[in-house]
Amino acid sequence: IRQLRRYVMLCGSCGELSREMTLQFCRECGHNTLQRVACSICPVGEDGDKSAGNGAAVTLYLNPRRPPRVRGTKYSIPQPKGGRNNTDLILSADVLEMRQRKLQAGARKDVDEDV
Repeated sequence: IRQLRRYVMLCGSCGELSREMTLQFCRECGHNTLQRVACSICPVGEDGDKSAGNGAAVTLYLNPRRPPRVRGTKYSIPQPKGGRNNTDLILSADVLEMRQRKLQAGARKDVDEDV
């Protein structure tokens, strides 16, 4: 095998690469700006000078014609309303974690009341 093709997730705001394709948010900055990017892994000397540390060169294939993320530029993002049955936008990993913690705390409270 001379060359291996696969996909990685590239963060549009901080530039962090991640091999996990199931991520919604960047692990470094926490924003929802991950894009799937094709990459190839070749032995050093065949494709490029960039070394990945283990004798392999990683090349990213970015599409220059692909438009950048424009979320929040056409329509304004509404203010969070709060409340029990809210449908606020989840814009970062912190908001998602807070919502999950609230749901778990509510489930624990219901179980404690039943006992």
